[in-house]
Amino acid sequence: MVQVSLPRDAGAHSKRAAAIVRKCVHCGFCNSVCPTYLELGDEQNSARGRIWQMKSFVEESPTADVNLANLDLCLTCGACASVCPSGVDYLALHDLVKPQMEKQLPRAWRRKVLRRAALAVLPHPKRLRPLVGIARAVKLYPPARQTNPHPGPLPQAGEGEVKAVLFDGCVQGVVAPDINARARHLLNAAGVNTAEEKEFCCGALEVHLGEEEKGKARIRNNIDILHKHLQNGAQAVVSTASGCGRMIASYHRLFADDEHYAAKAKEVSDAHVDIGAYLSSQPDIAAKLKPSSKGKAVFHCPCTLAHGENANANAPVKLLSEVGVEVSAPPPVCCGSAGFYSYENPSMAKSLRDKRLAALHEQQPAAIATANIGCQLHLQSGTKTPVGHWLHFLQAR
Repeated sequence: MVQVSLPRDAGAHSKRAAAIVRKCVHCGFCNSVCPTYLELGDEQNSARGRIWQMKSFVEESPTADVNLANLDLCLTCGACASVCPSGVDYLALHDLVKPQMEKQLPRAWRRKVLRRAALAVLPHPKRLRPLVGIARAVKLYPPARQTNPHPGPLPQAGEGEVKAVLFDGCVQGVVAPDINARARHLLNAAGVNTAEEKEFCCGALEVHLGEEEKGKARIRNNIDILHKHLQNGAQAVVSTASGCGRMIASYHRLFADDEHYAAKAKEVSDAHVDIGAYLSSQPDIAAKLKPSSKGKAVFHCPCTLAHGENANANAPVKLLSEVGVEVSAPPPVCCGSAGFYSYENPSMAKSLRDKRLAALHEQQPAAIATANIGCQLHLQSGTKTPVGHWLHFLQAR
């Protein structure tokens, strides 16, 4: 534990954080869904306990013990916010306070080294690609056992302006480029012309691993690119990885105080939609698609979709069912992936993964479907059952 007494920052970030904190009545509803509390039974590693520590940090409580390690162990799944009767936006609070804690509280040197190594590679596809190839060659990194990864000839969407911009992401673009290929296949079948921004990071990794300014610089570039598409007539920014999607949807909050980017960031966030919701919104979409394989699937809903901003967690299963895919969907529970979390906290991540897989296997599926590359790779590392993006279970008629 590290006792802190911090100088007062009367900026807009601190005021918003304080306003969120004041909503919390410490009722404990959040503890009933907090994965780390349910694993450890430790109040300091519960949503309520972390809110109390962030409150102490923001309000400069001179007697408060604030431990950055407790915030590091948080999966930022968002389940706590979804059940909070007082409307405490935990993810917004975390995004406001954690970067300030990163600057002022000590961290173990081993974790610093691990984070710097990750940030030097993962957001950079050209650096990541050869390492993934080597890891696969020596069987340190198993390829995903996807169902029907090849969608066939790309249907023609016809003439017209680009309606949607597909966001590819850094890790997904390297380890599973077929996901966006399938998305384009299905969108074209629905008559939607697409543009694609390939292999560039949404900024989540840097923001969440303590490099907020580097992350914001990257995000400003993203906003400029995506906003230009919107100005040129695109109607939506579509993500196929729900982790990237939740980040894009929060751009407006990260830049709320930036006089140059606040308006553009809000336009980009407002235009964001997950691929499931976007596909489902297309006219007569079920008649234009068909199942790509036989056998029962079970859908693991990522936390970033279940508790994301403006997300429709039911869209993938609803569309799969309408098209004729036999699919079930147990209640969403965190699998322990959470971006880089599974590398920083492997013991917790493995425990959560194994429990989630046990629940998914109760459905006796032929394959597991999900909507986020992190969940896909993490789950696949613990099972021989094929795990793939839910888009792979569909193809054009």
